[in-house]
Amino acid sequence: MRSAKLTNEDKKLIEIALNVIMNNRLETKSISASVGAALLSANGNVFAATNIKNYLSSPTSICAEPAAIASMFSSGERRIKTIVAVHMPDRKSQKWQIIRPCGACRHFISSFGNPWVIVSKTKKVRLKELYPLALKPFN
Repeated sequence: MRSAKLTNEDKKLIEIALNVIMNNRLETKSISASVGAALLSANGNVFAATNIKNYLSSPTSICAEPAAIASMFSSGERRIKTIVAVHMPDRKSQKWQIIRPCGACRHFISSFGNPWVIVSKTKKVRLKELYPLALKPFN
């Protein structure tokens, strides 16, 4: 898998994703929010969001990446330059990790280009590397 080193811009995006989940981390009997995502649009704007896991009805849950993309889309933008998701298992420990998008998110992201996906604290890859046989061409 071909990868690239993170830039300062990428590190800032990680910080934004981490801040959005630190400020919105939630765990109740019915809802959980433990993932924050941030994306940099092709126009240079940043959009961030959390996941919302609904324990009462899993199909109505939403991953953080599509939530951030919806925010971008609502602002009139259609292309992603870079995207990242950060998981914080619990607020007390403040431990976190960068996670790769799930299969459904990879497919959804592919509708908005072939962006860089930050996959670790030091590396990023193009979406095509994570989703090589997309169901349709990358826009």
